[in-house]
This record gives sequence, structure tokens and C-alpha cells, in this order.
Amino acid sequence: MVQGSLAGDGWANYAAVLAVPGLWRFFLNTVVIAAGVIAIVYVVTMLAAYGFGKLRIRGREVYFWLLLACLTLPEVVLLTPLFTTAQASGFFDTYWAVILPLAALQVPFSVLLARTFVHGIPDELFEAARVDGGSSVARRRRSIRAADPDRPRP
Repeated sequence: MVQGSLAGDGWANYAAVLAVPGLWRFFLNTVVIAAGVIAIVYVVTMLAAYGFGKLRIRGREVYFWLLLACLTLPEVVLLTPLFTTAQASGFFDTYWAVILPLAALQVPFSVLLARTFVHGIPDELFEAARVDGGSSVARRRRSIRAADPDRPRP
């Protein structure tokens, strides 16, 4: 791949790419969109995974399978509705017009994976956090962090 990029003018190819006006703006756009999508997907996924994995909700399996049914939708089918929605909502030509659809398309698969992880956490961890007097959010955060095998240990 590098040999092909050096074909022709050699290193001048790289100089030509770096001289493109607005190139660094493209990188900034990528960072903003990626960070926004990751943050939204992480928060929504962990909340949904906890709800589907640990809470006793009537019909939770039905809701879970409805969420998974979203995986069957091809992204191309959603282009026109997303375009008209973004235009009608007034956030066309903004970062949100890219971030929100990308995040929404990633959530179902992420919930599928995270639900399995949360379901595998022993209920005793959540009960111990409750006995320690933590708030609902703190209990969830501490219990999930304690069960994470990849977290750094002190």
C-alpha cells in the first residue's frame, strides 16, 4: 500500500495531500463526530443493557427483540427518511445530522453485547452496592466496573 502511494511523484504525493486546503478541518470533523457517537452509544447502551439484563420489566424480552429487529434494517433504506427528518427538524448540515443517525444505528448491536455482559454480573454485587448506600447510578457504575475483567487493578 505504501509502495503504491509512492508511485509517480514519490514523496510529493504526500506533500500534495497535506497541502489540500481544509484538510485539517476534515480531521477535526472526524474527531468531533466519532467522539459524539461513542459518548451517546456508550451511555444509551449501558442504560439499556442494565434495564434488559437486571430489571424485572413486564415484556422486556419483547422490547429486546423489537430492538434487535432494528438490526435487520439496511442503512440505505433509512437515507431518505433521515434526510427529510434532519431537514424538517432544522439540524441539516450540522454535526447532529451525522452523529444521531450513526449512534442510533449502533445501539441495537451494542445492547446485544452489553446485555450479555450485564446479565453475567452476579446480583450480589448490585445488592452489596445497595447496602453500602450508593445512589442508583453509583450502584450501577460500581457494580459494572467491579465485574469488568479488563479494568486496571490497584
